[in-house]
Amino acid sequence: MAGSVFVYEYLSGGGQPAQQEAHPAARHLLAQGRSMRDAIVADLVRIEEIEITCATIEGDRPIAASRLRYAVARRGQSARDFVRVMARAHDLVWVVAPESDAALATLAAAVPGGQWIGCDAPTIALASSKSSTARHLAQAGIAATSPWRPGAVAVAGRWVVKPDDGAGACDAQVFASFEAGEFEWRRRVELGKVAVLEPWIDGEALSVSMLCSAWRTELLAINRQHVDVDERGQVSFRGVSIDAVDRASTLGRQVARVATRAAQTLPGLRGFVGFDLVAAPHGPVVIEINPRLTCAYVGLSHRLGRNLARDVLAMFRSDIARREGHASFRSA
Repeated sequence: MAGSVFVYEYLSGGGQPAQQEAHPAARHLLAQGRSMRDAIVADLVRIEEIEITCATIEGDRPIAASRLRYAVARRGQSARDFVRVMARAHDLVWVVAPESDAALATLAAAVPGGQWIGCDAPTIALASSKSSTARHLAQAGIAATSPWRPGAVAVAGRWVVKPDDGAGACDAQVFASFEAGEFEWRRRVELGKVAVLEPWIDGEALSVSMLCSAWRTELLAINRQHVDVDERGQVSFRGVSIDAVDRASTLGRQVARVATRAAQTLPGLRGFVGFDLVAAPHGPVVIEINPRLTCAYVGLSHRLGRNLARDVLAMFRSDIARREGHASFRSA
């Protein structure tokens, strides 16, 4: 597994616009980004065969190791240009970035396909849209959210408005009625935002962590998400309890079945990916698919007693070897 890996987490690597850094929500997301970055790096430095470069900002050096160095983008250098330059100097590139504003898709396009540790471009594009993901899963007969379209019949109960490309609970707001939700949805649309309006699903918030390759999927853990809704309807993500649901339990088997079926509908999923679900009274419902590493990675290697970064790299290299082997067979 010899080689070099460049790790770039969008927020802690300097991708966040300076005017957003002081916002409390931005600071919270930055802390999450750092924790994911540090978890990846901590796993990678335990693999003796590789050299690691980690993107950071000046003065941020959380881990010291002989085969680890840090890189800082030049002043004014875009995240895309920085990642493109670093990709030329490394064998593999592992990026963690939000789907919002096409950040993840943009960085994926900056890295040659054979070096990118992550999902392919069509899968990133589909999973970056909550409404597209919901339609895709519904067509496959998988329980998912039901984004409202103008002219459609609205059901009674609570509704939620959120960005179509947002990450998790970011800028999501719950309303007591469809009428109130529609008013907010139209307000956002008039401001040029791409928003989703859909019925709020009551139940326990869960996530599923998976390893995915071209040849197989492996469910690693079912996690409990801590999601709050305040008196104004603002939705907040308060963290995750990893590997909190027994996969052998009735709920665990139901969630595993739904998440595995969802993963099989997206053959371009690669590496560590996450599925957000709600354990509703009528069964698990998929809320969104994260085509990237999620907060549930933090601490999971220790919890499972395995090095997940090593597993991701091994899976990635196995995919390459199989593709090359099939190509050689076809050309013979």
